[in-house]
Amino acid sequence: MDKLKSFNHFSQRFHEYFSQSDSSDQEFNQMAMNLFSFQRENNPIYDKYCKQILKEKIDKWQQIPPLSTTAFKEKEISLTCFPPEKAEKIFFTSGTTKSQQGKHYFLNIDTYEHSILESWKKLNIPSFQQAIFLSPRAEKENHSSLIHMFETLSKKMNLESTKCSWIYPVNSKNLSLLEKLTSEKKTILLLGTAISFLHLFEKIGEKRFKLPPQSWALQTGGYKGKYKSLSQESLYKKFHHYLGIPAKNIINEYSMTELSSQFYSIGINQAHQAPHWVKIQAIKPETNQIISQQEEGHLIIYDLANIGSVLAIRTQDRVIYHNEHSFTLLGRDINASPRGCSLSSYEL
Repeated sequence: MDKLKSFNHFSQRFHEYFSQSDSSDQEFNQMAMNLFSFQRENNPIYDKYCKQILKEKIDKWQQIPPLSTTAFKEKEISLTCFPPEKAEKIFFTSGTTKSQQGKHYFLNIDTYEHSILESWKKLNIPSFQQAIFLSPRAEKENHSSLIHMFETLSKKMNLESTKCSWIYPVNSKNLSLLEKLTSEKKTILLLGTAISFLHLFEKIGEKRFKLPPQSWALQTGGYKGKYKSLSQESLYKKFHHYLGIPAKNIINEYSMTELSSQFYSIGINQAHQAPHWVKIQAIKPETNQIISQQEEGHLIIYDLANIGSVLAIRTQDRVIYHNEHSFTLLGRDINASPRGCSLSSYEL
């Protein structure tokens, strides 16, 4: 079976698995180990990395070597289980002029979109009459995984008779459009990054909006150095002050370009929850030692939707680890330098 046929075979199996309401530890482990074998056979760069790490055969998902997110930024390296020129979509990290952008290749986008919609369904939040996205459209930002997520959600919402509007940039003209939409007294879901909401609050100023009762917001992303970071409490107070949205109606989404799945929390100081096809561990960055429940460490994610790249991803995000599906996000460790994780350490 060639690489493309193998990939399609895995995709079909995993789509069925994602659609389940839950899974046993044994089932997850079998899926993870099968995917790990597939990725070692078809992703030569990751296979070489694993040979450096593993000294004996493994049989548990917790033993799968995680690859640092920094590996996706290595020049002239494509972490794919298929010929990279066959990719339907490539997502890039936001990056800066001081750092190389990371890239994540997708042979097709079906699994990524399936993961988005299944995770959203599991949130079990109310339906809305209007959804307002504070972001560009995909045709303007074609390589943004977040904007693709927004587009995927908007298509699903439209099918469910939710009116979707896009407001970007947040200027006087678009602020008038937002005021008009909110005046219609229809329940609203506002979706955007932390930065886009702060821009909105600045433009609203003393005017303030009062969104219809039972309106919600979805906020994602950090501040990218453009704003002084706010605590969640301070940010959510602004939602209530400027829009009338209480903290209990605010969803926080956590993900990254290097993943294919999302974590969600609802309300203030609540843990992020993973779907059943994702599990986590956390480690002490100084020693790589796995930590216990309620301890602080760096997050490691095992995402079965990452079929075409690497399923085990090591982040530089600090968390309090609760269990294999749940963590409390503390923030990015900008000074972290993961030991034994960067591909450049292994003369690839």
